[in-house]
Amino acid sequence: MKNVHKLILNTIGTYLLGGLLSNLLLFFLVLSDCYFYKLDFPEQDFATKITKYFSFTVYIPLLILFVFSLIKVVRTSFKSDKIIVGLSSLLGIIIFIAIDKIIKKNTIFPDYILLSLVLLNLIYGFLLFLIYKRK
Repeated sequence: MKNVHKLILNTIGTYLLGGLLSNLLLFFLVLSDCYFYKLDFPEQDFATKITKYFSFTVYIPLLILFVFSLIKVVRTSFKSDKIIVGLSSLLGIIIFIAIDKIIKKNTIFPDYILLSLVLLNLIYGFLLFLIYKRK
């Protein structure tokens, strides 16, 4: 039972960390480049801007999640715990890839993008705090 509890908390924690990183980087992108302010992606410089968007919201968070997961696996002392931590981290990354786009699409409103991102980051941060406090 303790292993299942650890697996679930680790999976949710990894997903929330990925979502928080992605949203923080999107927040930075919106503040630093006026092209992304409404997230409507006009045709001018579309190819370069969409590459920048995916780099900030998908690739960089995934890279950080992989490194974070490897560090967690290495720091774990028992072999059975390493398997649980590795599996739960992989599940969290898969859930992040699958669900993050849907959550952003339904929770970020282009008219109130900064407010939406701040609230979403606060929610992710609070939930992540609760998960890691619980461990």
